[in-house]
Amino acid sequence: MPTPPLFLHHKHDLYAQASRLCSPFSRLRLEDRRYGCPYNQQVRRLVVFLAITTALLGQTKLIDLKQSKITVYAYKAGLFSFASHDHVIDVPIARGALDEQARTIEFTVKTNSLQVLDPNESEKNRAEIRATMLGPKLLEADKFPEITFRSTSVKQTDANTAAVEGMLTIHGVSRPVALAVKREGKFYVGSAKMKQTDYGLTPVTVAGGAVKVKDEIKVDFRVTAE
Repeated sequence: MPTPPLFLHHKHDLYAQASRLCSPFSRLRLEDRRYGCPYNQQVRRLVVFLAITTALLGQTKLIDLKQSKITVYAYKAGLFSFASHDHVIDVPIARGALDEQARTIEFTVKTNSLQVLDPNESEKNRAEIRATMLGPKLLEADKFPEITFRSTSVKQTDANTAAVEGMLTIHGVSRPVALAVKREGKFYVGSAKMKQTDYGLTPVTVAGGAVKVKDEIKVDFRVTAE
């Protein structure tokens, strides 16, 4: 779904332009204005343009980046997993849009914006975990700077829920995903499970495999439009 065009920010300027073009002829009779305004053709084009713009803006909305939230949970495994902690990752949305009428959504995440929230770890440990996550052992953020999602199908299952299918791209690998989404007020919420290895990622291990991150991770999301 395309992001709304730049005229989103210039709608009032276009109205003002149309007014200026016709203002010298505002006192003419309707039939005179039709032929008396030398800019009549431009005005008609502006009116049509604004009508199309209004229709598009009524359908496509930008995702609210402050209120929307994606969180990833990665769980530990291995012989000494009891001595380590699970990971909680904040995944800020950089940009995105949704169209409720067309039932489409897309968003982009900057890989290097991911933050480790692990409440039971020290700030030093969180920084080290984040460096490993973004580095050559896992996400390779310098090489793959973006994570993207684009819906391909949205099917209403009841009044407040829908089955959403789309393409998720991580680490340069695009895979189809299926999500169960529920409407809660102005938010679309849900969760999904996926495997790191499906995206060419090798779960991190330490101590010779005695402690490792499980291949399957959980993703929770809560998204709304501006």
